[in-house]
Amino acid sequence: MNRAPHALRLLGGFQLSTAEGVPIAIPSKKAQAMIAYLANRGEEGVSRSKIASMIWSDSDPQEARHSLRQCLLMLRKSLPDATALLTIEPDRIAVTRDSLEIDVATFERLVNEGSESAFRSAIDLYRGEFLEGLSLSGEMLDEWLVFERRRLAHLMKKALSALLEITRSEGESDEAIAMATRLLAIDPRQSDVQRALAALYGDPGEVEPDGPDAILVVCADALESARIVGSLTAAASVPARAAIDAVDALLAAGAGGLALAIVDLDLEPLGRVTLAESLLTRCPHLPVLCIGRPLPDQEARFLGLGATDFLMRPIDPEILLLRVERALSGRRPPSRMKG
Repeated sequence: MNRAPHALRLLGGFQLSTAEGVPIAIPSKKAQAMIAYLANRGEEGVSRSKIASMIWSDSDPQEARHSLRQCLLMLRKSLPDATALLTIEPDRIAVTRDSLEIDVATFERLVNEGSESAFRSAIDLYRGEFLEGLSLSGEMLDEWLVFERRRLAHLMKKALSALLEITRSEGESDEAIAMATRLLAIDPRQSDVQRALAALYGDPGEVEPDGPDAILVVCADALESARIVGSLTAAASVPARAAIDAVDALLAAGAGGLALAIVDLDLEPLGRVTLAESLLTRCPHLPVLCIGRPLPDQEARFLGLGATDFLMRPIDPEILLLRVERALSGRRPPSRMKG
């Protein structure tokens, strides 16, 4: 297999280089963000208007298009072989994936492979968070950066958690401690990892609870999750946070400490079941408030499965808060997920 002529490192900061490791300087932070975004999109590319409005959101559309043209001109001067790396058309810009080896793509492939050796290779690639140190103004760009950072950190946690269990079972205490320490560096609230680390150090004592119970919100639309969390944070008696996806929600439920889960029934199913069904089956003591649409028998079905409540779209924030407080007032102590 021929080696790609360029290498792009996005984990731990932006670095573009030749296949031989010679760095290629891209001085503009916005140009770096644009290359990273295009690299994630693959050869389908992005329309000029979309990339311009995303990277230069503080400018009007005409100024943004002009800034994009200037940026592309700068890249043609900075890149030794810009035409091989970028496909620039009148209405579309794309990265030629065959010309670029991307650490994020390799990292994802290794984690999804799922073998011990693949997990070890993956954690070696994770040199830091996605585009570490890059901070630019712009709502769309910020949302993308936050989403990618959380998504990739979640994959890193998956790889480290698997290796933690492997090294513990094999009696490799020093390596298990290293895995647990890296896990807590990503998310220090993981009480199960805290307990594992305490046990590895020979401390049989219990780790203090994380604090007050939390409301977990998971919606198909990340913006809707953010709006619900914002309204609950401002008014609810229990703190709220959004899950990245259904897998993140299941991990949070498995760790315990949840007072309520608010679950969107529009989420992609987990195999043959919905996330709500999985939570209702595996966490019978966790109240689940379902958000759904006016579909025949949907409300009756999920209430019959044990859902605490059912809220129909469109969501009224005041009604949501009343339903949440009602669910919290009658909740039983949260339990961990079954087997």
